[in-house]
Amino acid sequence: RLSLVGSEMCIRDRHVHDGMCFGDFTDGAYILIKEKINQKFQIKHWKSLSYDEDEDYLGTQWRYEDFEGQRCIIMHLDDYIDRLDSYDAPGKSTDTRALTKSETTDYKSMLMKIRWPVARVVPELAYSVSALAQGDKYTCEHAHNLKKLLARLKELKTLGRAKIRLMGVPLEELMVVTVMDASFANELG
Repeated sequence: RLSLVGSEMCIRDRHVHDGMCFGDFTDGAYILIKEKINQKFQIKHWKSLSYDEDEDYLGTQWRYEDFEGQRCIIMHLDDYIDRLDSYDAPGKSTDTRALTKSETTDYKSMLMKIRWPVARVVPELAYSVSALAQGDKYTCEHAHNLKKLLARLKELKTLGRAKIRLMGVPLEELMVVTVMDASFANELG
């Protein structure tokens, strides 16, 4: 995040050669930073978000949306979720029979297909994906739980909840911003 001459701007690196630059593109500081980036790097294509059309960025769709009177950025994978095939879980939901090799392949394939949108835009389902991925022996019960997970993912998409909403932060009210990981709880101090 940069603050230049009273202007707020954010530059975020998302991947080795991909990044985002947020700010008011009519602001002089934004224009200056963009010019300096263009001088230093060979940017193939600058993209701008809109309200009307999704912009694909690293496999995720982005657009503007108004929420509670504020413009925000939406990240979603609606098209991908819509294209997920149905999953026919073998046996009964209480069956503890081990999946066959072919059934296990289908199970793992669907689990990884579900993992993609969960990791990007539906973090509330991350524990379920992780739990269903544990171990190397899967049963019909696992398969039926996977089928329920797929149904829940599609339900969240239908409800408009399979997305991440990036909202502006009111800097005048901000007290502390920090980055941490799970190791903070294991360290002294």
